[in-house]
Amino acid sequence: MKQRLLILWIFVTVMCVQAVAQMSIINVQLSDVNGEKHQLSDYKGKYVYVDLWASWCGPCNMEIPYLQELERTLDNDEVEFVAISIDEDVRSWKAALTRNKMTGHQFIAPSELPILLRLRSIPRYMILDKEGKVLYSNAPRPSSGAIIKKILSELK
Repeated sequence: MKQRLLILWIFVTVMCVQAVAQMSIINVQLSDVNGEKHQLSDYKGKYVYVDLWASWCGPCNMEIPYLQELERTLDNDEVEFVAISIDEDVRSWKAALTRNKMTGHQFIAPSELPILLRLRSIPRYMILDKEGKVLYSNAPRPSSGAIIKKILSELK
């Protein structure tokens, strides 16, 4: 009996932690290039393909052209693309945006976001549903081509 209660307690604790993290993620204050604050909850009503990256990350920079092509060619108005940098240096982030000709929804994250997401490596891609809940916590990369395009195209 004690073992079952312990297992139940662990399960409930894990579920509560995940629910709090979920709510926290969509309400984290993100800054755009002008320093204005935004949240992922601003995109409720749309699916969101989130790119977590950094200017110093080689694999992240290699994915940028694929992401830009995906944004240009995806024919689904229900999907928004949001790039969130985990850079600590705003100048490096802005320089990478310029160097890579990055447009669209570009934000820099506060230091707690990687902790909330338990982010162990980047690049990392996520898909949020229309309510801001995580559908895919580790979605395919833009370079996966037809795979990610099919997933995003079918979101309605």
